[in-house]
Amino acid sequence: MEKTSIDQLPKYSPWVARLLGLEPFARQVRNLAKIDAEYDRDKWGTLLAYYQGRQGSTVQEIRAQEVNPGGDVICVSREGQLFLTSLDNYLALEDSIIVNALAESISAATVVVELGCGYGYNLSILKDAYPGRVWIGGEYSQNGL
Repeated sequence: MEKTSIDQLPKYSPWVARLLGLEPFARQVRNLAKIDAEYDRDKWGTLLAYYQGRQGSTVQEIRAQEVNPGGDVICVSREGQLFLTSLDNYLALEDSIIVNALAESISAATVVVELGCGYGYNLSILKDAYPGRVWIGGEYSQNGL
């Protein structure tokens, strides 16, 4: 990982300009029509089209497309500092955070349920880390399945 500064952050996330008021960002009404548009069509529909164009894609490849479709470098925050790192390194860090954060709960469980699981990425990494349990995912969006 390569250390970077906060003034480089807008290159890697549109949220900086939005939060600082440098770009307009209107609060949107959250209703079923908005959820359908945002998730079913935009987010999951885009990923489904990616998957359909690349039959045999792994869940990790789909996750990489979801997180950073524009490239291989991503900006992360670690212990109060900003770093540039490869997308692969970021995904490994994120996976370990999810696995470790849920360790105590999943270790005590025989059945794990995730509602709003999309294509099941979190369940897939948790299943690899904690075999021998029943895994159930539910997703509202048809394109997320």
